[in-house]
Amino acid sequence: MADRNRFFGRSAAPRALPADPAVGANATSRAGSGRRACLPARRTRRTGMGLIALLAAFGAATAQAASAPSSSAVAGKLDGIWYWALPTTPNGLVSTQSWSGAAATPEGVYVAGMDHKTNSALFRLDADVLRYVGDARSASEAAHNWMAGEVAEKFHTRPVWHDGRVYVANLNSSTLDDTYLGLRGFHWYAHGATTGRFVDLSAGRPGGTAAAHGGLIAQVVDPARDCIYGALAPTGDIYRYDIVSGASERLGRPDYRRPYVYPGRAMWVARSGRLYFTAGSAELAYYGAPYDPAIFNHVYFYDPHARKFGEMKSWKLHDERAIDASQCFRRISGIDECFLSDNVGHIYKFSESAAGEKWSYLGDIGQDTSQPFGYAWVFHVFDRQNAIYIVTTEGRFFEFDLVTRKASELANLKSLEPMLADKMFFYGHDAKAGSRFYFTAFGRTGSALLVAIDPKLLKAALAAR
Repeated sequence: MADRNRFFGRSAAPRALPADPAVGANATSRAGSGRRACLPARRTRRTGMGLIALLAAFGAATAQAASAPSSSAVAGKLDGIWYWALPTTPNGLVSTQSWSGAAATPEGVYVAGMDHKTNSALFRLDADVLRYVGDARSASEAAHNWMAGEVAEKFHTRPVWHDGRVYVANLNSSTLDDTYLGLRGFHWYAHGATTGRFVDLSAGRPGGTAAAHGGLIAQVVDPARDCIYGALAPTGDIYRYDIVSGASERLGRPDYRRPYVYPGRAMWVARSGRLYFTAGSAELAYYGAPYDPAIFNHVYFYDPHARKFGEMKSWKLHDERAIDASQCFRRISGIDECFLSDNVGHIYKFSESAAGEKWSYLGDIGQDTSQPFGYAWVFHVFDRQNAIYIVTTEGRFFEFDLVTRKASELANLKSLEPMLADKMFFYGHDAKAGSRFYFTAFGRTGSALLVAIDPKLLKAALAAR
């Protein structure tokens, strides 16, 4: 856990969730002022709340959590697997889907739920109880920032943690066309574990949103610079949120030579501050295929110091498939590593040290398309066990050995676990907490599930069958 906290930039005294900043105009006017949107790497001094105020806020948050809708764990048929149904929210949202996956944070495991039509909510797992913490509509209505007819179709962004707050952003159109232009742009939202507040951070910004149109489909935090980067659907534009000021900035995008792209669902940030990202998804016209391999078969970057986009043409991808999953580690040795995967199970590694940055292809699970195993959207790295665990949409459960670089199928979870038998989608990466990893399972109806697997226990149960 120590390595993980260092990577995420956890400070000894996380700051309390402030009110939405009153300063800030939009990114364009900020950029024109001559001040960088996100400062160079820094460790800002955290003054925090006074002890009495902090204790009062903690007490209020505890009382609020105790009365919030919740669900308890249900053990699976096999040892080493557990389920939580996403609770119905106070305003009636039934979360039938969860395209955020889960995220492990120092304050617990967070997961988003949505109906893919009207509203999206955020939940927190703590002490094995999954509780509602807020939803887009309620937070925006409380801030007088919800328009007639507005929706928050989904929180597609994996929740990210920084200094005691968890951030998400909404997405209102999933198609790669101009539908998004008829819809209001996305909002940033945040939950403070200490205060218990889930707030609309875009309220008070020009227009009440972070962009005029479009929504975020991926995000990553740069903890050293107090920034969050997001990838906009359907254009692939990169946005940056300055956590300190509350201002958002559209940075632009590479020249993709087409208006709409499939943005990779995972991005990563190097120590230098460079943001790395990808785009493209072969196979389905729904995802914009076909893609030109000369443009979409490698990694791109944004350099915040030069304020320019660039390409890493030697960092090759397979079949124009973007990176959809990532899990990064900052080592005491000074060598950082990110393990990455596309949506069919091609696995890569990004590493950096004093000698520079390196890109390598590690292997795959035995397919080059979504057949025969399905999309590989569940991806969790147990680095000290030299293992990556992958679950596909067909329920196939794989272990990838980081030493031999070979994958072995452990089980078909759909055939073994009754609660997963009718689920169509399994989603989530980088949500390891203790001996478990977490992901979501859902179909088109009924409540989505948060799922936990302890690989050691589950493998023992499978061996005993």
